[in-house]
Amino acid sequence: GSDILRGEDGDDVVSGGDGNDVINAGQGDDEVHAGGGNDIVFGGAGADLIFGDAGNDVIEGGAGDDRVWAGAGDDTVIATLNDGNDVYYGEDGIDTLDYAATSANLTVDLGNGFNQRGSVSGGTTGSDTFYGFENFIGGFGHDTITASSAVNVIDGGLGDDVFKFTSAANANGDTIYGFQTGDRIDFTGMGAMK
Repeated sequence: GSDILRGEDGDDVVSGGDGNDVINAGQGDDEVHAGGGNDIVFGGAGADLIFGDAGNDVIEGGAGDDRVWAGAGDDTVIATLNDGNDVYYGEDGIDTLDYAATSANLTVDLGNGFNQRGSVSGGTTGSDTFYGFENFIGGFGHDTITASSAVNVIDGGLGDDVFKFTSAANANGDTIYGFQTGDRIDFTGMGAMK
C-alpha cells in the first residue's frame, strides 16, 4: 500500500513498498529504498544513500553530502539551502533538477562531460555533480546554464540568466521557460554558423 515511513536519528535503512510512499529518513547517514510507486523522499540531515527505484519520484536529499539514484521514471530531485556536496544519478526517464530554492548565482553544465556528467556550483546548495538529467529549474540568482546534447527543458527562474549553447546539437529541440527581460541566449561557443 501507500505508506508514510519515518526513520530515527541513527543510521537507518528505510524501504518503501510498491505504493506511493512518503519517506522521511530523519537524521543520520541513512540508506533509503523508495520501491515502486510515485514516492516522495526526504533524506534529512546526514550523508544519505537514496534509491528512488521505479516510479515518478520526488527526492530531496537534505543536509549532508548525499548520493541519489533517481531510478526508472520521470523523477525530480530538489536541492535545498546548505544541503552539502551531492551526487545525483538520473538513470532512466526524463529527469529534472530543481534548484528553485537557491538565491545565489549558479553556474550549471547540464551534462557535457563524460557519461553525461554535469555540475552545479556557486550556490548555497554546495557543489553538486550529476549524471543523466535532462531538465533544470533555477532559482532567484543570475544563473549561467549550459545546455547539453539531450533535449533540455530549462527554466532559469528569477534573475538575469544566461542560456548557453555550445553546439548545434546542444540547441536542437530545447525549450526555455520563463524567459524574461534581462535574460539572454549565448551562441558564441558555436563558432561560425553556415
